[in-house]
Amino acid sequence: MNLKASDCVAFEDSYNGVRSAVQADLKTVITLNDYTQDHDFAGAAIVLTDMGEPDAPFRVLAGDAGGGTFLDLALIERLIAD
Repeated sequence: MNLKASDCVAFEDSYNGVRSAVQADLKTVITLNDYTQDHDFAGAAIVLTDMGEPDAPFRVLAGDAGGGTFLDLALIERLIAD
C-alpha cells in the first residue's frame, strides 16, 4: 500500500500484538478481552476497555482520549498526530 507507519494505526488486544505493532513503529489502540486484561500494553497509544458506543462509553485504562467516550475517526486521527 506504500503507506508510512506514521500514517497508520494498529488495533490489538494482546501482548504479542502490541509488541509487533510497536516494533513496526505503529500507533496502537488496545482493547481488552477476558484473556488479555492483565497483559502488559506498554508502548500502546491508548488502552481501552472496549471501543465504546455513543450511549455506552469506553473506559480509558492508559493514554489520553482527549475527552472522547467512544472510538471514532476524530480520536484515531488525534492519536496518530500525537
